[in-house]
Amino acid sequence: MEGIYVDGKHCMHIVLRGYAEGAWLVHSSDPQDEGHTCEMDSSLFMKKLDGKTWKTWKGKQKSDGLIVWNTGETWSRIHISRTQQEVIVRRPYVPLTVLFVSGVWSAVKAGYDWIVTQKSGEVETRK
Repeated sequence: MEGIYVDGKHCMHIVLRGYAEGAWLVHSSDPQDEGHTCEMDSSLFMKKLDGKTWKTWKGKQKSDGLIVWNTGETWSRIHISRTQQEVIVRRPYVPLTVLFVSGVWSAVKAGYDWIVTQKSGEVETRK
C-alpha cells in the first residue's frame, strides 16, 4: 500500500504508514496546486475534513497496483528506484563543522591583522 501514486490528472499522491495499525496517511495534490492530507484505513476507506464536513472515498486495489475509487478515478503506482529516491530527497548543504571552522579562521585572521597593524603603528611612532 505504501508508495507514490499518480491519478488521471497527473497529480501525485504519497501514501505513508499512519500512527495506528492499519492506518495510512495520504498526502495529495490537485490541479490547482493545492495539497491536502487524508486518512485511509486498510479497507481503502479514505476521509478528509473539508471545512466542517467529511469527504469520503471508497477504493478497491487491483492486482497490478492500481487503486480504483468509487468516483471512477484511478491511481497508478509509480515504481521508483533507490537511486531516484536519493536524487529526489538529497539536499546539498554545508556541514556545520565547515561553518564553524571558517568562522574561527575569520576571527583569528582578523585578530592577527589587528595585532600586525598595531605593531606597525608603534614602529612608525618610535621613528
